[in-house]
Amino acid sequence: ATLELRQRVAALQEVLADRGLRPGHRVAVMLGNSDDQIVLIYALILSGLVWIPINTKLRGPGLDYPFEHARPDLVVGDAEFAERLADSAAARLAYVSIDALHEQAMAYPAATLRLEDSAADATLCVIYTSGTTGAPKGVVFTHRMLRIASEAVLQVADVKAGDRLLLWEPLCHIGGAQMLLMPFLAEVSLNVVQRFSASKFWAQCVQVQATQLHYLGGIIDILMQQPAEQWPARHSLRTLWGAGVSLTNWAAIEQRFGCPLRECYGMTECSSFATLNRTGKPGSIGRALPWLSVELLDSDGTPVEVGQLGEIVLSSEVEGVFLPGYLDN
Repeated sequence: ATLELRQRVAALQEVLADRGLRPGHRVAVMLGNSDDQIVLIYALILSGLVWIPINTKLRGPGLDYPFEHARPDLVVGDAEFAERLADSAAARLAYVSIDALHEQAMAYPAATLRLEDSAADATLCVIYTSGTTGAPKGVVFTHRMLRIASEAVLQVADVKAGDRLLLWEPLCHIGGAQMLLMPFLAEVSLNVVQRFSASKFWAQCVQVQATQLHYLGGIIDILMQQPAEQWPARHSLRTLWGAGVSLTNWAAIEQRFGCPLRECYGMTECSSFATLNRTGKPGSIGRALPWLSVELLDSDGTPVEVGQLGEIVLSSEVEGVFLPGYLDN
């Protein structure tokens, strides 16, 4: 399987090079989760190309924005999004379907993997934020930041050799992107499903014998609302990890799943996670990860007293933990 993956990535690298793409060029990707997409992302990373994941839920002006802002050199899409892309700003850019790319890759059955030796601070991808403070901001995410984000997952999800990770998270979000290096950092398998589905989740979980559940975007509430007969008699989950479980729901969730909760907190701009609750104290986001320091400061930059509100300020002695900047902003 490793050899097959290696060959598929190498062949795609050749196809991308044939299209005139060189290190630093940008490739926007609007795809549902699949092994095809992951193979493409590995090819982009190894070729020194900049991956721009596009949220598949975007429509109208929201969908125009990343194309107008990032001005990618190539757009890759799924058939299901072709119509939406054709009606967007992407229509003015070079486009290829993921199926066509993989078909072209068949012309290179003996391609060998090439590594573009990208600098640690070179841009690996541009991840667009949800736009809480106005238009979405393109977080310039470096090669080192993805490595740090992945190291954070190892700690937060309590990853051990032999674990089987279920990848349902959208890859346009750091929650999904940071999973892609897992099999390179630990002896684990990454099992990709198209998206989270409440009706299919337990069957998928049982099929791959998943050991961790990343609860992102309220999925734990959805599963908790399911009647008991929809749950398997036994499951393989060992750890629940994510953010946002309320103090009042904590004990009930741990009891029903039979797993400890490991809450974390952070943002894309600081290589994903900043804190981890290792002790299981209900309602706590825990303490800083080893490479970060967390302070609560007042408006003058002075630490606040215990129990007082302050601004969360992160710092690190490790170079490259924080984003170098927002794209053209």
